[in-house]
Amino acid sequence: MSQIYSPSSTPVYETRPFSVASQKAVRIYPGGVGGGQSVNILSATGPGNVARIQLAAGWGYVTPVDVAQRLLITIVVDGQTYTAPLGMFMLWDGWSTLNNSTGPSTALQASSSQFFLSKYLGIAIGGDAQMGGYRRINIPYQSSISITVSNPSDNATSAFVYSQVEYYPGVAPAGLYPPTQKVFHMVTNDWRTSSIVPDQVVTFLPTVSGVGELESLYFVSSAAGSLFGAENWLELAPIISFDGNLFSYRGCEDFFGTQFYGMFGITRGDEYGQGISFAGQNLGTTDAVTYWTGYRYFKNCPLRFNSSLGINWTNLDTAFGNPATQVGSCVVYYTES
Repeated sequence: MSQIYSPSSTPVYETRPFSVASQKAVRIYPGGVGGGQSVNILSATGPGNVARIQLAAGWGYVTPVDVAQRLLITIVVDGQTYTAPLGMFMLWDGWSTLNNSTGPSTALQASSSQFFLSKYLGIAIGGDAQMGGYRRINIPYQSSISITVSNPSDNATSAFVYSQVEYYPGVAPAGLYPPTQKVFHMVTNDWRTSSIVPDQVVTFLPTVSGVGELESLYFVSSAAGSLFGAENWLELAPIISFDGNLFSYRGCEDFFGTQFYGMFGITRGDEYGQGISFAGQNLGTTDAVTYWTGYRYFKNCPLRFNSSLGINWTNLDTAFGNPATQVGSCVVYYTES
């Protein structure tokens, strides 16, 4: 069994100064075009902890709709580099087709209720081809941290970036964080570049060794066709292996706490929920693709491991329904060393 962290009976409070690093309306271009293809949104030395990252990015409705989702975030913490598309890191993927390239989208307006704010994750809209939101995320660093947003060479146009990174410099008060949250790790599978087949096993997190805890899992999936209420690939949930134990809710809609498919079964809480369920033709668009995204945090129900942790997901066989054709994931976990 995983170890249990028992905090002190005496409350521990944050005593370090609250700090914010911000950028406003910095225009970055696709790689090599016009220069300035990246912007640093945080650079700090010495020990400390990042607590929250808030971002808005995009251009205007005359540009492709997924400019913001394609931007990359690169986190270099104590010399270790982690990179993910904002579509995965902020769970923006899946909303990209709710706009069009010529003007305000009625589909987007009809789906405005799908944008939401919760304790750890928020997703908002600022206009066509513009995404915004925040992610509460503990990123401890011992010597240095640098966070950069860049515009990859395959993006269609430039983008403006707005950011606020909240962090606490200095050594954290003893007992504020459990010892299993000492070292930050992130593993990402990009949904946009994925291509999967029926029965394929997708590794969300290769098995790692050591002592630590799982922070969160973001999930993005899609399949061709307007499959509202028939996203059968969700019948198989991620399987988490830890210390020789297996953890599974059998279905994605159960694992992410929604219990149902479809837009009318959306459930969102602080710990888990559904990002979006969107079948293009159901909102009168020409996009005949169905999207389903979800998030799961392990804050109030910690999943700590003493020896190993790994996460896999299996795509459904066509004999049992509609398999996914693209799947992505973003896993954040910590170790003691």
